[in-house]
Amino acid sequence: AYVSALATLGVAATPLDSSLGGMPHAAAAGLSYAALGAMPILASRPLMRRGRGVAALASLTAGAGRLTAKAWGD
Repeated sequence: AYVSALATLGVAATPLDSSLGGMPHAAAAGLSYAALGAMPILASRPLMRRGRGVAALASLTAGAGRLTAKAWGD
């Protein structure tokens, strides 16, 4: 969650029309989206350890779906 928050600040700090150009903005946005997709994947293991198999599978599926959608140009 911290990575996503910091990357989102990076998006705000590097507007597309800044003197730095759009590359830092795009990199920060990509990192933020990847972190958002990774969070439910990372949460699936603790859920499984607590005996919450259905919730773990749902969490894993949601994270994988998000990362896949982003990779395909969502």
